[in-house]
Amino acid sequence: MTTALIYPPSSYSTTDELIEMAKVAARYGGIYASHMRGEGKELVQSVDELIQIAEKGGLSRRSVSFQGGLQSRLGKLMKEAGRHIDVARARGVDVAADLYVYTAGGTGLEATIPSWAHEVVRSNFSKG
Repeated sequence: MTTALIYPPSSYSTTDELIEMAKVAARYGGIYASHMRGEGKELVQSVDELIQIAEKGGLSRRSVSFQGGLQSRLGKLMKEAGRHIDVARARGVDVAADLYVYTAGGTGLEATIPSWAHEVVRSNFSKG
């Protein structure tokens, strides 16, 4: 199972919905890899969400993708997120993270717009 929770429409998914999807994938030996929901101040919360989805969903392997585009994010938050992964691994959760660090990004600007703003625009366009 893969997700890209920073991008609409995936960003509209709730954690509980994703856990239920993970349960189905687990029945078939599935794994979970995700581009997490947030990379800024919500980095640690996003890592915790991914661990929760995979763990409660019963998936055997989890992969968290870290993006550290801004130097200020590479310090305290990255270390704290790493500690959360270490804690999960210590209790037997098979979780790993990959990391790519560069100062430029390949994501479109729309990824920086909050999901609620996309929803407002989408609902206005659907009204005609």
